[in-house]
Amino acid sequence: MPNGCSPTFTLLNLQPGYSGEDAYNALSDLRSLEILIHLFALFPGEIVQLCTADRDLALLWCGMQASDFQTVGRGVAFDIAPVEALLPRGALEVWHNAVAGLS
Repeated sequence: MPNGCSPTFTLLNLQPGYSGEDAYNALSDLRSLEILIHLFALFPGEIVQLCTADRDLALLWCGMQASDFQTVGRGVAFDIAPVEALLPRGALEVWHNAVAGLS
């Protein structure tokens, strides 16, 4: 992404003067993805979609490459394979190393 700016960065609106309203909006966006994930896990036989005009939210969702949604106890589980442009440089390698350490 140009200037190191990723969809994650622009979705969270991290900039000088970050306000409580900005934080609320970012958390609302992330909550909508959490609800979408739960719907995929709870209703695997249904067609589910999230309609949004928020380009950065859509890019974040696509960039996460979430799959294999399933219910686990009272929660849900899913796999992600984020594209490299979604994260800051070097973060994907750190993430892979952390996940490998859990095995």
